[in-house]
Amino acid sequence: MKKNFSQQERLLKLLLSYAEKPQKAGELLAESEALDKSPNSAQVHSYVNAVFLTFLRNKSALEKVLEKLSPKPPKKKLKFAILCAFADMLSATGKSPQAADSWVEYVKLSFSKGEANFLNALLRKFQKSYADLKNNAQDAISLSVAYSFPEWLISRYLQHFGKEKCIELLETENASSKVFFRKSPTPEADALYSKNSEFFETSKFPNFFKLKSGNWQKLSHLLDTPHFYAQDPSTSFAPKALAPIPGASYLDLCAAPGGKSRCMADLILAEASSQKRQYSQDELKKTLLVSVDRGTKRVKTLLENMLKVDFLNSCVIDCDIIEEDLAAKLSERGLPATFDGVLLDAPCSNTGVLRRRPDARWRLQESDMEQCAKLQLKLLNFAAKFVRRGGKLVYSTCSIDSEENEENAAKFTKSNPDFKLIGGQTFLPTAESDGAGVFCFLKNSH
Repeated sequence: MKKNFSQQERLLKLLLSYAEKPQKAGELLAESEALDKSPNSAQVHSYVNAVFLTFLRNKSALEKVLEKLSPKPPKKKLKFAILCAFADMLSATGKSPQAADSWVEYVKLSFSKGEANFLNALLRKFQKSYADLKNNAQDAISLSVAYSFPEWLISRYLQHFGKEKCIELLETENASSKVFFRKSPTPEADALYSKNSEFFETSKFPNFFKLKSGNWQKLSHLLDTPHFYAQDPSTSFAPKALAPIPGASYLDLCAAPGGKSRCMADLILAEASSQKRQYSQDELKKTLLVSVDRGTKRVKTLLENMLKVDFLNSCVIDCDIIEEDLAAKLSERGLPATFDGVLLDAPCSNTGVLRRRPDARWRLQESDMEQCAKLQLKLLNFAAKFVRRGGKLVYSTCSIDSEENEENAAKFTKSNPDFKLIGGQTFLPTAESDGAGVFCFLKNSH
C-alpha cells in the first residue's frame, strides 16, 4: 500500500513558493489551505502551519547547518526538502526520529534512493550541528545566524538589553506561539467553558486559556459566539490601562480586527457586575464605545466582532484618520467630539510579536523603526484631540523597541503639556504572552 505523503508535498511546495516570492506567512498558508480539498485537509494544514512557521523562525540557522553539513549545495528542490526535514525535526518535539524517517521515505519515493541516503546522513548530524551553532554564538553576527534574526535587530537588542537578556529574548521569540481564548465575564461563557475545559490549559492571566494542541477544529465554533475571542494576553494590557467603566465614552483608534474593543467592552461588563459599586442597566446601555479603522476588509471584520457586543452602545466608523476628517464623521453620526478615554493601538514594527509573525523579521528594515516612530507620534498627537478634560489617553504598540515606546511617550508629553504620563512600560515577550508597549496619559481637568 502506497503511503500518503500529502503533508510533505504540500509543505515542500509552500517553501518553494516562499523562496521564489517571499510574502506574508498568513497569506501563503491561507492560499495553500484553500487549494487542499482532501478529506484530511485540516490535519495536513495543522502540520504545514506548524512546520512552515518553525522554518521561518529558524531560517538562517537551518541554512547554515545545511551549508556546514553539505559544502556542495544540493539541487534546489532537494535543498528545500532537506530544510523541510530540518524544520520538521525541530517542530516535532519528542518525535524527531519519526519526522526524520518520514522525510527519508518521502525523498526515497519522490527523488531517489541515493538522495534519501544523503538526507538520512544529514539528519543524523542535524541536532548536534544545530545545537553547536547556538552554543558558539557570541556576537551580533553569529547570534543573527544562530537565532535567525537580522543582524541590525540583534545589535539593537544587545544595546538595549545586554547579551544575557538578548539571548533569553531570542529564545522566547523563536518558540512556537500558543493559541489563547479569552472568555467573557458572563454566566453563558462560564457554562460553555465548563463544557469544554478539558481542551484548555489555564494561564496566569485571568480569563485567558491556552488551547491544547490539536483542538482548533473542535473549538473554533466558540469564536462565533459573543463569549470567546482568540487573542494573546498582551492585547489586554492596553484596555486594562485605560480601565473603562460603565456610563463613560471611549474611542478605539486603529481598532481592527476588534480584539481590544471587545476586551474593553468585557472590562466594562465586568466592572458593572463587580461589588465595588452598583451600576444600573441604563448606565451600562449609555456606555459608548466607538471603534475606528479603515478599509473594506478590516472594517467588515471589525463590524462583525462588534455586532456581538449588545450590552452597551457600540459604533464602528470607517475612516482613514490620516487622510480623512474623523471629527466630521463623528458629528455626522451624532457622536461626541471628545471622549472620556481614547485608545490608540498604533501601527508598529511588530518586534514584540515576531514569534507569532516570524515572517515579519525578514521584511523589517532598520529604517522602518524611525518611520514607524514618526507615524506613531503623528497619530498620538492626533488622538490627543479627542480626549476630554480629565480623560485618559492610552498609547500602545506590539513593539519592544524604546524608539517606538518610551521615546515616543517622552516626546508626546514634552509637546503636549496638557497631558502627563501616569503609567507605562514595555512588556517583553514571555512564555505566556507577546511583547507590547503600553503608556497611559491623563489630560488636565482645567
